[in-house]
Amino acid sequence: MAYHLRLSNIHPDYSIETHCDESWTAEVDSNEDFCMVLNRVAIATSLTPAVEIPEVEVTYGTKRVHVTSIGGELFYSDLNSQSRQNVKVVADEVVQLLHNTSWEDIFNAREEEEEAGPRPVRYRKSGLGPFVKSLFLLVLAGVTVFSFYSVWRTLSDQPSLVAIPDFTPAPVVRSRSLLSEWSGVYVSEYREGAQVFELKRTGNFSLYEIWSSHASGKNILVPVRESPARAGLHGDQLSILAGEKDLMVPLGEQILKLHGVSFTRHYGPLSQLGEIKPVFE
Repeated sequence: MAYHLRLSNIHPDYSIETHCDESWTAEVDSNEDFCMVLNRVAIATSLTPAVEIPEVEVTYGTKRVHVTSIGGELFYSDLNSQSRQNVKVVADEVVQLLHNTSWEDIFNAREEEEEAGPRPVRYRKSGLGPFVKSLFLLVLAGVTVFSFYSVWRTLSDQPSLVAIPDFTPAPVVRSRSLLSEWSGVYVSEYREGAQVFELKRTGNFSLYEIWSSHASGKNILVPVRESPARAGLHGDQLSILAGEKDLMVPLGEQILKLHGVSFTRHYGPLSQLGEIKPVFE
């Protein structure tokens, strides 16, 4: 069954810098394409203050709802219920509601995600001790040889505060299959300061922060770190570990939880969220 959409206060190229006098329609056949339309509307309002609030009127079978976007966030209104107006949602939750998932189930799923905490983790002990302190005293005394040695110890023996997660790697073939299944772009929120990561089929993991460029008026993606990833088990849960500390645990079909934050799958390329640009050029 197709989704019939009527979009107002947003141009067909999803720009909102100028007023849009006329609404326009679209029809999409898949849940992924429908989520992509909603996410593109959300991206538009995260990049530019809206002249008027963009609105998507959705007709799916006998259901008709409104979805608006303000500041990169989506709000759902059921035209047949006065108590369900302007409820904050993500695109995948709109799909669930149109497919008869109850509000109670959605709210319960949110609470479970918020209450689910990370498993106890182990921390590495500090490598600094009295010997390193004595080296610094010798440096202050002007001993050149010990000066170079203390610098080396300082750089190599800093205490590690990185949490080491409980993780058991899966066999190579199984790991590749799971990485292929969960590959894609995931975003925490559609706003400045949020994070987004890309997990490729090859196992490459790249984490970015969303910043706003005042020069261009568009978002840029600032790299945080990049590392290889592999699939396996975190306790008895399917999980993906990138590097030594970035543990991603699937929640539902389109959500990965990373360091206690839920990242929702973005149905589109990474370039839709901004231009990749390092902090230092």
